[in-house]
Amino acid sequence: INRARLTFWITEGITMKKLILMTSALTMIGGAAAAEISFGAETSLTYGNWDTAAADAVFGHNTVLTATFEETTASGVTYGASMELEADDGDDGVVSHGTMYVATNGLKLSFGVDAFEEIEDAAEDEAGDMKVEYAMGAVSVALVAEVDLGADSTNDWDLVLGYTAGAFTIGVETDSSELTELNVDYDGGNFTAGVTFDTDDFWEVRAGTSFGGVNAGISYDSDELAELSLDGTAGDVS
Repeated sequence: INRARLTFWITEGITMKKLILMTSALTMIGGAAAAEISFGAETSLTYGNWDTAAADAVFGHNTVLTATFEETTASGVTYGASMELEADDGDDGVVSHGTMYVATNGLKLSFGVDAFEEIEDAAEDEAGDMKVEYAMGAVSVALVAEVDLGADSTNDWDLVLGYTAGAFTIGVETDSSELTELNVDYDGGNFTAGVTFDTDDFWEVRAGTSFGGVNAGISYDSDELAELSLDGTAGDVS
């Protein structure tokens, strides 16, 4: 089957020299600093049977527009928000609810609606989710949980513990489905490697390398699925 994929990624950053008026208590308490607003666009054109069971190759496209806002107060508190607009193969476009966050001293608190990939709520659920992240030295903790505990709540949650020692990173992840996963990764600069095991008897081994602005990776797992990836960046195009 013939397959081809073409992707462009362009990001434009704008620093506001004047204070953007906000009704945020964070600005009043912590003091104001310059705001950073960024816009991004990604579009891809595919040919083949990507992610479909169709025997015949077809053309497809996907376009994603993103906007992010971030500001840091004089006292070191950072807060921001993001939103996304996506159009896929003739769809009118879907606007994501995006996320809002505040961070200080290694602690980050984020809110969104179906915004975190760690827990996947049903599309009609539209439950509010919260993500708490904390890092101190080599140790990191991240918890994602559904905060809308109404009658339709799924009570989903996901917890990740991480530890870094030199070039090695160890992560343990468990969630409300009682699935536990162990990841061990090595990052040696131009060479990376890793293994994954979980309590459903799934495993994966992977390796990657970088040279001349090009990244190459290969992986193989217990489902006998082998994947080869190759990407590169030239200026604003990748």
